[in-house]
Amino acid sequence: MGVSIVVPAYNAETYLKECLDSVLNQTFSDWELILVDDGSKDHTGEIFDEYALKDSRIRVIHQVNKGLVRATETGVNEAKQEYLMFLDADDWYEKDMVERMFSVINEQQADCVNGTYKKYTSDGKYTEPVPLQFHVYEGQEVEEQILKPFYEVNANIYRHWSAPRWDKIYRTEIVKMVCSERNRDLVYGEDLDFCLRNLAHCQKVVTTEQRGYCYRVLDSSMAHGYSEKMLKTYEKMLQAIRDLAQEQKRPYAARGKFEDLGYVNMLYELDKENLTREEKAEIRKMLMNKLNDKNIRLKLWIKKDFPGKTILQKIYRKIRG
Repeated sequence: MGVSIVVPAYNAETYLKECLDSVLNQTFSDWELILVDDGSKDHTGEIFDEYALKDSRIRVIHQVNKGLVRATETGVNEAKQEYLMFLDADDWYEKDMVERMFSVINEQQADCVNGTYKKYTSDGKYTEPVPLQFHVYEGQEVEEQILKPFYEVNANIYRHWSAPRWDKIYRTEIVKMVCSERNRDLVYGEDLDFCLRNLAHCQKVVTTEQRGYCYRVLDSSMAHGYSEKMLKTYEKMLQAIRDLAQEQKRPYAARGKFEDLGYVNMLYELDKENLTREEKAEIRKMLMNKLNDKNIRLKLWIKKDFPGKTILQKIYRKIRG
């Protein structure tokens, strides 16, 4: 009884050796490492093959480029161990990450365990999100305390859980079911889609304060700033979550709140883009019209700079008393 670790990669040579070495150096030894080269054009495939020669526990799969979701599914379908973990090709594990996570899921006989992580920036500095506390959610508690609040209350999966797939350990048979169901064409938000589907299959999940995953924040991440491509991929993800709610027959009262999160982020980031004032004004108007919450429009307008803003703010404060 061990752990399958899946690493999907596309043109990931820059940080790949650090990633793979972190698995080789684990204090827990009963693992298999499944490396999926998703049609890389750099040296990713060669590095994978090099590491497979070092250790018989490593298997490499080379495939034509199919995207992250399908590459992940390829690795999952090859998994042979009872439990499964993910590792992104630009991230790494602390040396006892697998041992800690395996210990919790094995002792609790859970379907999934959510740990926590460190977030590293390009200058080597890191922040630690507020750690999760140890808690067991069993039976209807998974629905009532994690899934229902996301869909019906505030659209915040981070209230008791987290969206990433890589800070967890899973029961492999459940992950294989999830991969057979999920939207394979998602680029942005694929982790959230995976997370929500996985939880719907789980009868017992655990949160733990155990750390060990090291997440590298890359400046090129699509999840930051504004671009037309970002908008299209974001709205594709929104549609996928709407489809999932309908598929699972869930009331989706928090839909507007969830959709507005991305639009607001794009509005705040818009000023950083290299665009003319007229281009920004047109994009801002378009994004504002997409907002569901009219109060958000007012708050954003109040924060916006325009002639006479200071005087209007004084009048507003005076009226408020």
